[in-house]
Amino acid sequence: MPNWTIFENPRLGPQSMDAIFARMVGLEMVSHTAKGLVLKLGNTELRITGKDLTYVRNGEALDVESGTITGIELKVGGKVLVKAGDLSAGAQTFWGAFAGDFAPGIRMALMTGNDVITGCKQADALTGGTGSDRLLGKGGSDQLYGEFGHDELFGGNGQDFLNGDIQNDQLYGGKGNDTLLGGEGDDLLSGGLGKDSLTGNGGEDQFVFSAKPLRGQADVIVDFVDEQDTILLNGNVFQGLGPEGRLQANRFCGGTKALDAKDRIIFDEATGRVWYDADGSGKQKQVLVFTLTPDPDIWVDSFFVY
Repeated sequence: MPNWTIFENPRLGPQSMDAIFARMVGLEMVSHTAKGLVLKLGNTELRITGKDLTYVRNGEALDVESGTITGIELKVGGKVLVKAGDLSAGAQTFWGAFAGDFAPGIRMALMTGNDVITGCKQADALTGGTGSDRLLGKGGSDQLYGEFGHDELFGGNGQDFLNGDIQNDQLYGGKGNDTLLGGEGDDLLSGGLGKDSLTGNGGEDQFVFSAKPLRGQADVIVDFVDEQDTILLNGNVFQGLGPEGRLQANRFCGGTKALDAKDRIIFDEATGRVWYDADGSGKQKQVLVFTLTPDPDIWVDSFFVY
């Protein structure tokens, strides 16, 4: 039995390289060495780099038995669709899944090592597995799963779904209306542009706001816990908040509008809405930044300027 296989679908269990490539994309192995292997069909080329790779004959198939996977590159028509580098995945536990026609995007997962995985312009599903991984969805509506380790997930463009899962993770939605789930650890969640849904789950989570607040682009924080979680506001974007550190009390007020010229952050306990007002009680209109649900509870001590 081979120690490393490529899966058609993680839920369907392992299959041999020969069976999966023949049935899915018909890729043929054209070269294999201790440093990697190359599979091709027409204008589609898959390169897997590694070190100390060994192979075993499995009928008509040649399977990777041992060694370390260090990178993957998939090209169609000379154009790179997905590239994963800086990998340290043991061949015994490495697995991935590639879409049959490549058009919907690339699916793959890495079970070990501290990995860097970059998706393509289409919709990707990337899973980090164990280790502290860095997943970059780029274009398309991506699904990123950090799983174990201290992971960094970047959605990029599109309506992305990011799940940090276990340990302390950093999630960045980018552009689009994204969904971010922090998991069990002390996580950092930054939705970026768009109407994002942010859920810290367990741990002491930080919700970061570094994009200019726009009308109709407010986020929703699903499970903010006062005196446990914190809100971080970029002082260059949210101007007039005072020096870096904990937000000054005279920059915060309760209610539905600023009460004086120094007020910048306004919290309406009845609705859970949090606004930013660039000039306090002046002529500029306040902008909704985020809404707390389901039980809004937050006070000035939860806000920090950076």
